[in-house]
Amino acid sequence: MELNESEDRNINAICIELNEYLMGRFRYKVLPAYRTFSGGTNIMTRRRIKFDIYLRFYYSQTPRWPANTIVIARLGFQKTRKGNGTHFISFLKGIALKYDFEYISLECTNENSSAFAKHFNFKESKYGNEDYIIAILSLIHISEPTRH
Repeated sequence: MELNESEDRNINAICIELNEYLMGRFRYKVLPAYRTFSGGTNIMTRRRIKFDIYLRFYYSQTPRWPANTIVIARLGFQKTRKGNGTHFISFLKGIALKYDFEYISLECTNENSSAFAKHFNFKESKYGNEDYIIAILSLIHISEPTRH
């Protein structure tokens, strides 16, 4: 799945914003996020002590996801129940609005991430696999995070 020039620029810009967010929120001095070129759509972070995040960005429809979807393939934090997940979803909502994504999804959830998805009113994906999805407009009630 080839990205056009604009989408490619957007993915690079998102990676920069993700690094700024993670470095500020978790006080890292080294860039934690990097872009992979497997299909040209992935951004992932190395596993860190404080978080483990793996994201995919789809501008085109796939057999599993609608077009313009941010997929959270992995999301974990060392400290749970501290607002990190809510803060991150709010950050992703801002990214989605800025870069024209329409959905955020959680892929292959476990018990904790399923509960997280249900808390924010994500709906089960029609494709199963413990996947959840929500339209960005349904997340409007979540306020934007303050800068770090």
